[in-house]
Amino acid sequence: MKIGKEFRPSPALKNIYFFQFFLIFLVGVLSWLIPTVIFVPAFISIPLLFIIVPIIALAIIWIPLYYRTIIYKLESNEIIWKRGVWFRNTGVVPYNRITNVDVKQGPVSRMFGIGSLHIQTAGYSGPNARGSEITIDGIENFDELQDVIIKTVRGRKPVAAETYDESDSTILKEVVRIRKLLENKKK
Repeated sequence: MKIGKEFRPSPALKNIYFFQFFLIFLVGVLSWLIPTVIFVPAFISIPLLFIIVPIIALAIIWIPLYYRTIIYKLESNEIIWKRGVWFRNTGVVPYNRITNVDVKQGPVSRMFGIGSLHIQTAGYSGPNARGSEITIDGIENFDELQDVIIKTVRGRKPVAAETYDESDSTILKEVVRIRKLLENKKK
């Protein structure tokens, strides 16, 4: 992973998507479709096949298309991500807002030798957070990528520190003045 160079997830991510689709199809469709085809009259079961076969075909076409749209890029000041077939999503996460970089790897991901990085920022952390701001999925060298991002983050000031100019002490002077007023009021 180099700064300024786009990268994509491992091709194994497509295999995980196909595996997940197969499990959903096996449990969610075949569990009721096979008994329906066997025990229900043909005029009912055949139209069901005309609905299910295009859905399967669409998923088989969609998975590689979606995979090809996933792009990540580590810039000098931010991480950029893009994805989406019908609805394109693009995001930018500045390094100075990143608070956590977690690696997640479930049993299926371990089986395929890939993992995901979940990157949280100051605005997305806390008890009411809806998850990570960016998830970098399907990475083979996820530990290496995590180290690169963490090293880059450590070299930055937090966003609040970057917006505060130490030479401008008007805020500090005002806080000291308020404190003195409050102390005088107590006496």
